[in-house]
Amino acid sequence: SVTLSVAVQSVMFNMSGCMVPGTAQSCNISCLPGFAGGPPVVSCQRDGGLFVMSGCKAMCRVSPSLRSEPNGIANAAELPTCSEGSIVLHGANCTNRCSAGFLPDVPALLCSHGDFQPPHFSCFAQCKLPSG
Repeated sequence: SVTLSVAVQSVMFNMSGCMVPGTAQSCNISCLPGFAGGPPVVSCQRDGGLFVMSGCKAMCRVSPSLRSEPNGIANAAELPTCSEGSIVLHGANCTNRCSAGFLPDVPALLCSHGDFQPPHFSCFAQCKLPSG
């Protein structure tokens, strides 16, 4: 059994369930607010080795720049501009929403480690069918 002998702090993981010293197997961790995934896992491969935590990834929050005007995207839908809501999990998509009569230039933004890829979208007017 490998023993943890130093206190560990993390911006992603709640380490309050870990006893120091203690074993990695007895360490109970969870994701801090703003992070999700899972399940969170802690491991140490050998005595004196690195303490490894995995399972929590940063969530993406819809920032003011992804909201409708006056300070955001022209012709974006009212909040939320993502069909999934104002918080999107790591690895999930923000399906872009525009006002009626407008379409997004990209259908979705991927949440990756707390940032959207691509970082923004635009709404453009739909073409109208000719009449007559």
